[in-house]
Amino acid sequence: FDHIFSIFEVERKFYKKEKYSYVGHPLLNNIVLDNRDKYPIKNIGIFLGSRYQEIIFNIPIITQLLKNLEKLNNFNFYFFITKEFECLIKKSFTDEKYQFYLNNHEYYDHLSKLDFAFACSGTVHLELCFSNIPHIIFYKANIINYFIFKFFVRSEYLSLVNIFNKKEIVKEFIQNDFTVTNLSNFFTNLKLNKDKLYNYRKNMFDGIKSSNFENFRSSIITDYLEKFS
Repeated sequence: FDHIFSIFEVERKFYKKEKYSYVGHPLLNNIVLDNRDKYPIKNIGIFLGSRYQEIIFNIPIITQLLKNLEKLNNFNFYFFITKEFECLIKKSFTDEKYQFYLNNHEYYDHLSKLDFAFACSGTVHLELCFSNIPHIIFYKANIINYFIFKFFVRSEYLSLVNIFNKKEIVKEFIQNDFTVTNLSNFFTNLKLNKDKLYNYRKNMFDGIKSSNFENFRSSIITDYLEKFS
């Protein structure tokens, strides 16, 4: 390559100075922040994943989780879905209390109103971190794929914030740890203790800050192209 334009500043150490430019992360340019006090928890976001197999596997566990949470309080549950899987998810969660948001131009406005979220590991993790919304990550892969992943990847974590900080800041429930009981217990522990929830959110914010994310600057790319074209 002639040049590397990176959205992760932590990669800088892997490349020669003259070959590398950190351009910031494009997600930050879209984030809408809501600075209200997000306690007590009222609005909960549900992110089932972006692939068919993920969604099909996650539906039964999340269905039972919501039943457990409904016994705790009268929460508002918001499903964030793509057009591709809109019918599948709406057929699986028919309670009229559930609301559904498509990933359209209002996506980040809706995201900012959440107090908490349960999210299948993916890009949404960074969106929630940037939006300062405490959340839990879950994921379960095909057993063969999981062992291949563990063989080639040395990281203990899926969350980029956890990977960059080398510790679990955002709670992950992966593979056999992804159970209704684990999700319910961890969430309940935070819900019932304002200080724990505050510290959980603060640690997430500090983790993002220490990872040196900045807004995306396209001018760095265009200036380079103009200079060397």
